[in-house]
Amino acid sequence: MMYQGKHCLCYTQPLEGALITRAAHYDRDNGDGTHRVFARLDDGSEVPVDVPQCDPAQPTAGCWSELP
Repeated sequence: MMYQGKHCLCYTQPLEGALITRAAHYDRDNGDGTHRVFARLDDGSEVPVDVPQCDPAQPTAGCWSELP
């Protein structure tokens, strides 16, 4: 998934004891060490989440990263 003018991102969330990676797009830097991204859910809707950035090689629950 690509958004014009946006990086292709993923957001990793904990779900029932597993880590689920979702497509996301970047919105803004919140200035407090977190960033607003919009994560795409299974039904195609998107939800805003304020989360820190993480290393794409080591996804961590509740973080976002650029796709490698």
